[in-house]
Amino acid sequence: MKRVFSFCAAMLMLAVCSGSSVPAAAASAEARDAVTMYLVKHAARIHVQHGAVILDDASLGNRRVHIRNGRVFIPVRLLQDLGIGSVEWDAGKREVKVTAAPELRAPVQTLVFHVASERLYDESGAAFPDIVSEAPFLERNRVYVPVQHLALLGVAVEYEKPHLNLKWSDKRFEIHTPAIKAGDGEVRFTVLYETGLEAPSALTALNGSAWTGSSDHRKIVGRDIVKDGKTFTRMEFALPLRPGPNPIMLSSSTFGQTVLETYWRPETEEEVPLSVFEVWPVKFEEPRYGYVTAGEGEPVVVSGTVSLEGELSDHHMTLQLERYDPVHKVFVQAGEDVRIPIVDNRFSGSFPAPEPGTYLVNVYSPRYIPQIDGSVAVKWAEFVLEVRSDRG
Repeated sequence: MKRVFSFCAAMLMLAVCSGSSVPAAAASAEARDAVTMYLVKHAARIHVQHGAVILDDASLGNRRVHIRNGRVFIPVRLLQDLGIGSVEWDAGKREVKVTAAPELRAPVQTLVFHVASERLYDESGAAFPDIVSEAPFLERNRVYVPVQHLALLGVAVEYEKPHLNLKWSDKRFEIHTPAIKAGDGEVRFTVLYETGLEAPSALTALNGSAWTGSSDHRKIVGRDIVKDGKTFTRMEFALPLRPGPNPIMLSSSTFGQTVLETYWRPETEEEVPLSVFEVWPVKFEEPRYGYVTAGEGEPVVVSGTVSLEGELSDHHMTLQLERYDPVHKVFVQAGEDVRIPIVDNRFSGSFPAPEPGTYLVNVYSPRYIPQIDGSVAVKWAEFVLEVRSDRG
């Protein structure tokens, strides 16, 4: 697989360098891109005096615009008509909620305006600190809001008399391969991103909602690739995998995030070494490997030895199970923690395999690392538990 990939990349680079086109190589390169990232730019031009609205060279008719104390106000419904976000009016609270369109990947997803209030609020009802402006108002059953806050939704505002100019961009992740099958403990894929954008990073899940990544796992394999009138750069990622499902977050601080999914099913447990972090004073007899399969209800044994000196504040290690949620592509805590007793520097115990699914089993030490506030535990190891259903 790696040889084929390198050959295609070489053919693509040869075509770029020679100035000729190689349709087969280009088609192959495009086919293997997991994601394409690009901008769709929008511009609205609003005549402040007579209210004519032009969106991307198309007329949207007229909207009344107000200027109060040097501030420009527009009808809040115009934001929905422009595709910037949805608008929801609560007559009882006299407030209007603006939720940015998902494609904007806005710095702030929701803004809440209260009629006659100089403060701006978030979705929870808390006021944004240090933000005070002219208050929104009602006129002829329409709510008017100051345009100065639109920057929080990712909209640039410029007043060029007699026009008000609004500019924003949809940030598109076009996902070609949402689920990538992989083997040998690694996944390779490419991402095409519009030249000029910040290069994306690929992050893998640690546990819970934590992610990790490194620029060492990416490299540029193509430049100046023209597609649909835009110029792109192609980035290749090569990431290590755990057994089972692996969520991968494709992230750019200026563009947003999206989550892909890869899956690696080892043929045998022996393919996967047990992950013991750093040099901890622990040796495992069971499990022997980092990938364990069991039927629902079967005992999962954890045993081995430790080399700890001094009095411990507790005499057990703790197993924390997290089950993979395929809908949200995250690991979430499953059930109660399991305690494995430590006696004379040996530990041994088991727990019944839970309901079918893929679990990350995090192994935590006793509290033996000294800190100012007392001893703390550390993560010693982890392994993947694949629980199968033996019914039928």
